[in-house]
Amino acid sequence: MSEEKLNTPLIKPGELRRGALVRWVVDYHLLAADHKGNVWPHNPKYEYGVVTEVSKVDPTHMIILSTESGYFFTAQLGVDAIEIISNAPGGLVTPTAEEVERYKK
Repeated sequence: MSEEKLNTPLIKPGELRRGALVRWVVDYHLLAADHKGNVWPHNPKYEYGVVTEVSKVDPTHMIILSTESGYFFTAQLGVDAIEIISNAPGGLVTPTAEEVERYKK
């Protein structure tokens, strides 16, 4: 996959990793018309999710877990406008078995 294909206004090559918090527009709170009759969306309504997998074959494809609906879905860079809010430094960090036992109540 060429880097030019990955380079979108929202996500640059190599930035998308497993564990990234992302968001996307699902609706707009307001649609306003100008004096020419054109309608423009304002005040976007976002949905948030966590990237659970990035394709090893084509890094423009990913699986996201929506934090609102709890559903998994696929997204593709360049087609779906996905914005990275934050990235895990080296990917998804999982606790060790010792850490899990230590914090059990």
